[in-house]
Amino acid sequence: MSLRNIFRLVRAAVSPVAGLLLGAALAAPALAQTVDTTAWVPNGFVNTVVPKGNKIYIGGNFTYVGPKYTGYGATLNPTTGALQGAFPKVNGPVEAVVSDGSGGWYIGGSFTQVGTTARSNIAHILSTGTVDAAWDPNANFDVNRLALSGSTLYAAGNFSQIGGQSRSGLAALVVSTGLATAWDPSPDDLVEAISVRAGVVYVGGLFQNIGGQARSYVAAIDSVSGLATSFDAMADAAVWCLAVRGTTVYVGGIFSAIGGQPRNYLAALDATTALANSWNPNPDGALGNMALSATALFVTGGFYTIGGGNHFTTAALDLYTGLARSWNPAPYVGVSCITVSGSRVYLGGTFTRINNYKSIGSIAMVDTANDQLTTWTGSANSSVSAIAATASAVYAGGNFTSIGGSQRRYAAAIDASTGRTTPWDPNVLNDGGQVKTIALGGAAVYVGGQFQDIGGQHRNYIAQLDSVAGTATAWDAHSDHYVNALLASGSKIYAGGLFDSIGGQKRNQIAALDTSTALATAWI
Repeated sequence: MSLRNIFRLVRAAVSPVAGLLLGAALAAPALAQTVDTTAWVPNGFVNTVVPKGNKIYIGGNFTYVGPKYTGYGATLNPTTGALQGAFPKVNGPVEAVVSDGSGGWYIGGSFTQVGTTARSNIAHILSTGTVDAAWDPNANFDVNRLALSGSTLYAAGNFSQIGGQSRSGLAALVVSTGLATAWDPSPDDLVEAISVRAGVVYVGGLFQNIGGQARSYVAAIDSVSGLATSFDAMADAAVWCLAVRGTTVYVGGIFSAIGGQPRNYLAALDATTALANSWNPNPDGALGNMALSATALFVTGGFYTIGGGNHFTTAALDLYTGLARSWNPAPYVGVSCITVSGSRVYLGGTFTRINNYKSIGSIAMVDTANDQLTTWTGSANSSVSAIAATASAVYAGGNFTSIGGSQRRYAAAIDASTGRTTPWDPNVLNDGGQVKTIALGGAAVYVGGQFQDIGGQHRNYIAQLDSVAGTATAWDAHSDHYVNALLASGSKIYAGGLFDSIGGQKRNQIAALDTSTALATAWI
């Protein structure tokens, strides 16, 4: 190959548009083309496109590859995380979801349309995937929390009108009509958590008065009268989450005293007297959300230690001792919701890695018995705020616009026949990095760009990857600066970029590397 052709390739490779056009030209005959709207797309720009057989390798500055647009809420397969069945697209963030018990979902958030139906911040999606035409509470502002109990759906948010009535951020709706009942506790500030047991509605939040009584941040409200019961835990700061099991109310937030005892961020209260019992996991940071299984309380928050052990942001606590179990998925970072369904724990938030830096995008499924990721592969392109799960389906809502795709950091391989990602996943860990160029040589994939960790190994700006799994081989040319262009030719890899040293030799911005040893050849 002539030097002129090498420089032409370098110039093409550093241009995202040129690289994309080159890939398109190689991928198909020069005939009139139609756009495949079902193919998955990345959530950032693409620098390079390289086809080989039934695979198309792409590199750039993306972190997710998935469906073009799913809306802000979607139904997923509970085992795989793939999109499941027909569902109406929601045109704004979904902040709350509960199962209707019949294969459908109640959702709340900040939206104006669900599918083709106008709905203001709250809606009922039927098991058929259609919007319930007869159910329209029409909240005038966002709905952030939902809890279903029998024939009543409790809703909390920033609204002042819902179900045809004036309600100050908390209401009870009839599930058959969507109309508000006479129940009206009128909290003086936000309600952030709702749990119902035996005719009592337990709530937590930012309020100081609710149900006609002074109640600081947590209260128990009679489900018929809407009046506060004698339950008065007198928390000294906000309650963000709660769950009820038998005669115990588990409460989490940012408080340091509650139920007559010093308790940091988490406590167990008697459901009648509101007194704190001896259960005391004592986390070192605020609690954000919780979910009960048969034997454990799964919690998320801003803690590093809890229940006598080191657990970063998530933990499973024994219901009797308060001690943390070995379960420790350690998402990185930001968990905003947690749901337990059978042997599965679903986590949602803004995290991008879990379990020793395994890439995952904002949603994950972890086994309750251990902290290992299961067969779930679905990811989202932005934050997940709400998850509800049954044995047959999961509904996830949030601030994303695509879900059910794959987390792919800066490099991916697309199956040309399905338009979806293959298992090839180099998993570049460097935040703010990118892949600038990809070249194929023999059974290997050569990648260059702005990175230092790729394919499970430390590699400076250039790497040789396995073509099936995307793991880095022992080949290590160790560039001292960015690699912007690569070309495979026989037993050599030509590299161009900003480097002064590569392959163990001084080379200014362009070099030839041996494909076996990774050493720079004598070509200068």
